[in-house]
Amino acid sequence: MGFIQHANYLKGLNDITSHIGKSVQIEAQITHAPEIKNGSQTLRANIISFNYSINDIKSQIYLSLRSQTELKQGDAVIVRGEIMPGFGSYVVSMRQANLVAIRPRAPTLID
Repeated sequence: MGFIQHANYLKGLNDITSHIGKSVQIEAQITHAPEIKNGSQTLRANIISFNYSINDIKSQIYLSLRSQTELKQGDAVIVRGEIMPGFGSYVVSMRQANLVAIRPRAPTLID
């Protein structure tokens, strides 16, 4: 059972990392408050879908994008751009991503 899960995990990683250097579309949920600096935002997010396919593995992406749109932790974003190799716990990264759409997080009772 563990070997099969590991094999599926590696297959999912290969599906994503085989596209390094190519332009792709990714939907991801922001996991930490975005950092804003000089008109650019950096985001840490969990990948939900990759090139329109649901991502079955828990993989993270590091994104930077130029946007004045206020993004928040918990929002889902759809971005397009060229993916680069990741670092640390990030499977891939994307610099200067184009923001396609935002799906705001649902309000909670605490908000």
